[in-house]
Amino acid sequence: MILLLMKKSWICLLVMIISVLILINLISAVRINEIETNPPGSDSGNEWIELYSENQIDLSGWKIINNDNDTFQLNQSFQGYIIINFQGQFLDNSDERVFLYNQNSLIDSSTLLSDSTNDNKTWQYCSGEWKFADLTKGFENNCNIQNPSQNNTQNPSQNNDSNQKTLISLNIDWEEDEIINGDEFDIEVDAKNLKDKKYNFKIWINNDDEDIISDRYGEDSSEKKVWKSGSYYIYNLFEGPGDKTETAKLRIRKGYSNFSGDAEICFKFEGESESEDCESIEVLKKEAEINRNNTKEIKTATKSSELTNSITGNVIRLGSSESKETIANNQKNTNNNVIYESKNEKIKKYSIISFAVLCLGLVILVLFKKIS
Repeated sequence: MILLLMKKSWICLLVMIISVLILINLISAVRINEIETNPPGSDSGNEWIELYSENQIDLSGWKIINNDNDTFQLNQSFQGYIIINFQGQFLDNSDERVFLYNQNSLIDSSTLLSDSTNDNKTWQYCSGEWKFADLTKGFENNCNIQNPSQNNTQNPSQNNDSNQKTLISLNIDWEEDEIINGDEFDIEVDAKNLKDKKYNFKIWINNDDEDIISDRYGEDSSEKKVWKSGSYYIYNLFEGPGDKTETAKLRIRKGYSNFSGDAEICFKFEGESESEDCESIEVLKKEAEINRNNTKEIKTATKSSELTNSITGNVIRLGSSESKETIANNQKNTNNNVIYESKNEKIKKYSIISFAVLCLGLVILVLFKKIS
């Protein structure tokens, strides 16, 4: 009896192990097979990811997560190839990575992806590595081609000389007194050795905590010029070939309206380098200008609080209880104390007196003749 029970237990355990192995095999058969991060035309609504499974799979509860931690839920069932289309913009054209989850279990992930041109090339999974090749949407991947990095037969020293000649250089410049929190300000960008294509450009300001505290103005994936976070590229800001100078317009984000002081401004071309260049920048307070205006108003108010009497030249201070009495005394003193009279005033004054004396003399003379 005991032997029979032990035998049944072993059979149950064996069935469970086989079931688990089958389940693991089914899950591991699902993989991310092909990714289009930068399709021709607008990215929004045209990006896609291809999954592949040899077995029938129900994707209910599965999800795709990008490198910005955005989530796209899945609920289809499929076998073979399935194309996952995104309605909006879900994938970045550089520094992008895709993760496939079943509930909270990571099933598969891509390598770090970059695609700087709007063409029909995609990233494709090929036996443990990712290759960039002409798209094979819904079909077997182009795994027989070489990666660009492998398809290079030049001498290493020749490669170095070629890279030095075509190396793109970037420099930025700005007016220090224009970097004011609350205002829009311009950053001049000088690019040299551009190739014959359009470039997407990212520029942003970091605080000490390395938070992006700026917005940038420019074209986005919908080909409209809008304000967006500094974490987004400005589309088609530069177009080569040769040397070009363009202006990027920035502002400090509303959530950092109280920020001022030392910061860091960083910039890069999409797809040209994994790293960015950064320089120190000082963000000024908007209140500094307000304080200067307030100081002017205070000085103006102080001056206007003193009035000058046009007759006496004395200063009348507003709010003084003695001002009326002072005015009356000054006017009285002015009337009673004549310091100077002109000749004309004297002639007028004495001619009237002389005329009166003459008239009086004539009257006396007439009266004297009548009496005599």
